[in-house]
Amino acid sequence: MDSPKINRRDFLKAGLGLGAAALGVGAAAELAACGGPASSAAATGDAAVITDSSTDAGLTTIAVSTDQLIDGTGFTEVPLETYLVQSASYQLPRGCLLYQATPSTALVLAPAGEGKELVYFALLDLDTGKMEDILHGSVGASAATTAAAAAATAATPSSTATAAAATPTSAAFADAILYDARASESALVWTEFDLSSQAWQVYAASLSGAALGDPTLLDQGTSDYEVPKLCVSGAKVYWQVMPNASGAAQYQNSYLKAAVLGAQAPYIVYTSHGRMSTQPLASGKVLSFVPRVDSKNVYYRLAALSVDDDQPVASEIMPQSMKVSDAIYLDPGFAFGIEATYTAVGGIGAYGTYQELANAQWLFFPRPPFAAALAISATAGQLTVLKSSLSVVGLDVANKSYCLITPPSDCEDYGDAPSGWGAVDRIVLYTNTKATTANITQATIVRIFTPN
Repeated sequence: MDSPKINRRDFLKAGLGLGAAALGVGAAAELAACGGPASSAAATGDAAVITDSSTDAGLTTIAVSTDQLIDGTGFTEVPLETYLVQSASYQLPRGCLLYQATPSTALVLAPAGEGKELVYFALLDLDTGKMEDILHGSVGASAATTAAAAAATAATPSSTATAAAATPTSAAFADAILYDARASESALVWTEFDLSSQAWQVYAASLSGAALGDPTLLDQGTSDYEVPKLCVSGAKVYWQVMPNASGAAQYQNSYLKAAVLGAQAPYIVYTSHGRMSTQPLASGKVLSFVPRVDSKNVYYRLAALSVDDDQPVASEIMPQSMKVSDAIYLDPGFAFGIEATYTAVGGIGAYGTYQELANAQWLFFPRPPFAAALAISATAGQLTVLKSSLSVVGLDVANKSYCLITPPSDCEDYGDAPSGWGAVDRIVLYTNTKATTANITQATIVRIFTPN
C-alpha cells in the first residue's frame, strides 16, 4: 500500500518529464516574545526574536506517552459516502499543480508548454470547472515593468534598513521564469527564478476574480538563499527566506516576512537563527510555521500566529533534533508529520502524523506523511483528512471510524494529492494520469468531495 514520498513540485516534474536540472536550482521565553505588532516591526525594520536560553535550560518540549495515542489504524472502515460524496470531476492539462485559494477556487500552476517557461498561473472555478488565466511570463524579465523593491532584501538582511529600495534592471532577471505562487480571494503572491544567475524575486498583486492588479516587487535575493516558500491569507502575503544549506550564507538567519497589499510595506515578522523546517501555512486567520529555537542544541518550535496582528496563538517545542515535514494549527493544537523514527522521545518517536486533541490525547496515524492535515465537518462526524500512501483517508476520532478516497484508475503510482490544508469545507484532490499508459487521456484529474 505504501508508495514513495513525492512533493508537489515532483508532481509538476512528473507531468512534464523534467528533472531537477531543468529548474536550475542550487542546492526562557514563550512565543509571545516573537510577535510584536505589525506597525512596530515595520517602523523599526528589525526582527521580533524569541529569547530562549542558550544553554537549553528551561526549555519544555512536547512530551507524549504511548498511552496518550489514539492509533487511527485501529479504526473501523465505513463507506466513503457516510461522510463525503464526489460532487465534481475535471480534467486539466497534465502536469498541473493545485493550491486551494478560496472555498470555491483553486490556484493552478499549469505547464506552459513552450519556450523556457515552466508554468503559468490560472484560477480554477471549483463549481464549474472553468479555468481562467492569471499570469503568463515572468514580470522580472519584462523591460516594461517597474516596481518598488522591499525593505531589507533577503540577500543582505539588515536590522537597521527601513527602506532599502532597489529596482533590478531587466538585464538582471532577463532569464527569469515564473516559479511558484499562492492565492487568496484578494491577493496573488509569487516567486520568479532566474535560470542564469539563480537569483529570485517575490512579487504580489491584488486579485479580483482572475483579474490581476499591478505587480509589486516585495523582495529579492541571490543563489545564496533558497527561493522563498509562500503563504497568503486575505490581503496579507508571507514569504519565508532561508539560506541555502550548503551555500555561502548557510549560517545566516532565516526570516518570515509579510506585507499587507495596499496598506503596509514589507516587514520582518520573525527571525530564526537557523533554517526553518516547513512551508508556512495559513488556515482561517492563523499562520503556522516552524522556526529554530534559540538554544545551544537544535530544537524546532511549532508556532502559530494571528494573521491580524502577528500575536501568538500557540507554541510547542519539539524534542531535540526532531524535524517535522509539515505542521498546521487545528484548534485545540497542532497537527504535524514526522518522516523519520526517533528513539528516546516517548510516544511521538515513530514516523507518521500526530494531531493534538482535547483531554491530553493525540491522534496518531503511522503512515509516511505526504502533506499537511485537513479538517472537515460532515453530518456523521468531524474528519481529519490525510494523504495515506496511495489513498486519502478520513479519520473520525469520536466514532473510531475511517473512510478511504481511492485514486482514479490509470493515475501515477503516488495517487492523489490534496490541494488544501487546515479547515476546509470541501476536499479537492488532483493527480496525473500515467504518461506511459496507452489509450488514456493525458491529464491532471481534479476531484472534489463535499460533506454528506
